[in-house]
Amino acid sequence: MYPSDLTDEQWAVLAPYVVKPLPVVRGKGRPPKQDFRAEINGMLYVLKTGCQWRMLPKEFPPWQTVYGSSKIRASNMPRETSNFIWPDQ
Repeated sequence: MYPSDLTDEQWAVLAPYVVKPLPVVRGKGRPPKQDFRAEINGMLYVLKTGCQWRMLPKEFPPWQTVYGSSKIRASNMPRETSNFIWPDQ
């Protein structure tokens, strides 16, 4: 666990907005296998440390997955929440 990782309390607040079941279209596709919490923790690690995406430690999902997810989430984020910062603990 890294200092930038979400606490259980923070994840409980964030999870309903991040983990949403994807609709099944005519029985095609498969459910995602990635760990959404690990992706968010990877994003927070990059933001906190300033490291390059390719230097993301192996404890996180592949950097391509975390980077791609961050671009998708940033483009879908409501404007009023885009400046939200977790309070320091």
